[in-house]
Amino acid sequence: MRDIEKRALETQEYLKEKENKEKKDYIEWDEEYRQSFWNKKIWTMLHSHMVSIKFPIKFSDYTKKFDDIDNNFERFIPWIIRMLKEEWGTGKIEDIFILDEQAKKAIEIQSNISNSSNQVENTISTKTKEIEWINLSNKELSEKVWDLFYDSLSSFISFLWENIDNSEISQLLEEASWYIMNAWNICLPYISHDFPEMKHTSEIKWIDIDKQELAKRIWNLEIDILSDFLEKLWAKIEKDWEADKWRWRIKLAKELENCANKLKEASKILIK
Repeated sequence: MRDIEKRALETQEYLKEKENKEKKDYIEWDEEYRQSFWNKKIWTMLHSHMVSIKFPIKFSDYTKKFDDIDNNFERFIPWIIRMLKEEWGTGKIEDIFILDEQAKKAIEIQSNISNSSNQVENTISTKTKEIEWINLSNKELSEKVWDLFYDSLSSFISFLWENIDNSEISQLLEEASWYIMNAWNICLPYISHDFPEMKHTSEIKWIDIDKQELAKRIWNLEIDILSDFLEKLWAKIEKDWEADKWRWRIKLAKELENCANKLKEASKILIK
């Protein structure tokens, strides 16, 4: 029972830290990434609707929860509507929110602004064939990423899915991040911090940018190259989980297997 309570406490602490970091990062993000943030929030909410949330919900109740992050949520609505059309076949915001008069007016103003500009098209990043300033193959890069401690790898994968608008891939990467975090919690009691040198690191070796910036640049790769990177990464994880399985580390192997499978699915969806 103590182990269960400990895991629950660690999960709560992890979620709290993630929430605090989310708020901090949001302040530093540009509008393009803030838009992605809200698109993902809405999509996740719709996804969970199948089991819990009853729509429509009050717009004012929803936005009030996020006043400490952004008190001008209305400006993101036009692009959320676009996401709904692409992902759900509906562009009716009323299917999600019960709008009061103030919200209706604010959304109408923002819709007029978006219709008279090319802002959505201008926010689409130019894809690249390689990661700027990093002269590594996908195989070499995936090996360095896999050398991260599991908690650092979890945050790296989180940075990946926070940078995308594709809701299906975003969901798969989010789940992969959770599975690798579960693997970290399983390993944590057995990790010694007394060794002066360890193979695993909190940051990626020999790369002069942090995990968040690297994730952003990786997601900006051309689709086939990005798919290849995810393929190389899940292949590395697959190799290790099979080794752990033969060492009878069954719980750890299962979490790594689940993570690899989610990355594999995301890789295949990219090149459909």
